[in-house]
Amino acid sequence: MRKTVSIQNTKYTLLVQEEQDSQYRHSLNRLTKAAFGFTFEQWYQKGCWGKNCVGYSLLFQGEVVSHVTVSPIRFFVFGQEKQYTQLGTVTTAKEFRGRGLSRFLMEYVLADWAGQSDLIYLFANDSVLGFYPKFGFAPAREYQTLCPMPQAAQGVLPRKMDMQNPKDQQLLWQFAEKAVPQYQLAMVNNPQLVLLYACCFEPFSCAPWLYCLPKLNAIAVAEYTEETLLLYDILAPQPVSVNHVLSALVRPGISHCALQWVPLEPSGNGGAAFEVVPYTEEDSTLFLLGKDARLFREQPLRFPLLSHT
Repeated sequence: MRKTVSIQNTKYTLLVQEEQDSQYRHSLNRLTKAAFGFTFEQWYQKGCWGKNCVGYSLLFQGEVVSHVTVSPIRFFVFGQEKQYTQLGTVTTAKEFRGRGLSRFLMEYVLADWAGQSDLIYLFANDSVLGFYPKFGFAPAREYQTLCPMPQAAQGVLPRKMDMQNPKDQQLLWQFAEKAVPQYQLAMVNNPQLVLLYACCFEPFSCAPWLYCLPKLNAIAVAEYTEETLLLYDILAPQPVSVNHVLSALVRPGISHCALQWVPLEPSGNGGAAFEVVPYTEEDSTLFLLGKDARLFREQPLRFPLLSHT
């Protein structure tokens, strides 16, 4: 969809979900590269950009000057399926800032998606913390889970995956597509976003953190840092014990784990007890809008890293 709109007496072209237009797409890529250091091109060429990623852009004289991406995502929250909507890549070209373009797009998007999801959310950097409350968004706290590493399992060796290998790419896609919820707030059936972080996101890649665990029929997304293992995700078509995954990932010198989510097994399921603590990330604040915002006020929750847009 495209139409002409007037903002502060200047005419712009509004485009919605026009990613197949290569001229528009390359212009958008120039904007996101300048603002965030990445482009959508490789992700598009892999066939991952579809209804799961809806772009709203304002063009001036054929160039994209302001943009918001809308990502409808299915989650399971405390065992219930939810439809959430994430906003991302909210940006305006430097020379067009202060003209109300981001405000126009935010108001347009919120009106377009009103009533279509249980929650609208986004992650904002520190420079725009005062912007989103103007539209009804409120900041929310997230949590992580700490625990000591268990004893190493016998015969359950992780295989580091190679994202240059098409077979491993296909395997990751299959596991992400069929993954069942492993924690309190879990994204389901969105291999496109997982592949974005594994293969197509220039500023940040989870490719070095992917481990196949054949004996557990699972893929773990895990980063080793000094004495601590950061476990970002478990992708498996069946429930998997967190402690079994941790036992498979044990390395010398790694004594603690920080689960980047809140598990379904609050007691540790026979292993060491889990400690749920607040999580903060530098220059990133979660903002929420909608009826399910109360869940984040009442319960410790965390959006998995590979669901961010």
